[in-house]
Amino acid sequence: MGLRGMDRTLAFMIVQDLQNVVKFYRRQGLVGLKVFLPEFQNELSPTNTLPSAAGKLYASALQRTSKLWPWMIDTVSRVGQAQLLRRQIASELNFSCRLDSPTLSSALEVMNESVINDIRAHYAHPDRKPYPSEDKQLLPSLAPYLDCLGLSCPLLKIYITTEPLDGIACFIFLFVLSQLQQYKYDFKMGILVPKDRGYTFDSTPFVVGVVTLLKQFHSENTQKFVAYMAQYVRCNVVITARESKLKEFPPDVMNILIFLRDFCKYGQCNRDVITQHLPSYLFDTG
Repeated sequence: MGLRGMDRTLAFMIVQDLQNVVKFYRRQGLVGLKVFLPEFQNELSPTNTLPSAAGKLYASALQRTSKLWPWMIDTVSRVGQAQLLRRQIASELNFSCRLDSPTLSSALEVMNESVINDIRAHYAHPDRKPYPSEDKQLLPSLAPYLDCLGLSCPLLKIYITTEPLDGIACFIFLFVLSQLQQYKYDFKMGILVPKDRGYTFDSTPFVVGVVTLLKQFHSENTQKFVAYMAQYVRCNVVITARESKLKEFPPDVMNILIFLRDFCKYGQCNRDVITQHLPSYLFDTG
């Protein structure tokens, strides 16, 4: 099996894990939390305000859902690891192609950039700029070549399609919130590291797994997820400031700020996605 074969195998593994996450949510979220999840979302709405009794509200929600997360963290981290491997394989494929076939590599890169520009122009002026070659199936024909060349970005791919799932953004928010409590920020390494050596899930595959999971749903779910995370940060900053002088952020707030920084990095999100929900001076602290 060559690199391309390994890449395709990892892609199929990711599809299987993501499908299992959707099945898990349908069973545990839409059925097991049928009453609790909508009530919790109502307590947080609107996300530009602070919920009353926020400390008790979040603690109760995390306790209520605590038994769901061991399976989720194992699956999501596995997706993240596979994604990071696919990104490394893509880099190696691209390097090899540039050496072995520079003409083909350059032609495909120019073609890829041209199509991307056409798509951007279409969304900027849909009335004047048609979508590129809908009738000739240009994009489905081009995609396999780009995958073989390593020009595609695995972290931004849509692996599965599913109908809208109510409350999925809130569900992922509770999952991330519960797992971030297992980490601490290492100032020397500049990343989140597990507090306990027995906790075997690194933070980077975890972040990449969450990015990949959210990419499978409509972009509004990412917006809601970020809004919930930012609301939690604002709540904790306000609570800490009321109880004592705020000399530094609580560890869980710092963890969320670092998570959001990495979330933007690996998801290639504009920082405006975060700063429209969280003041810039708070986000930059992370």
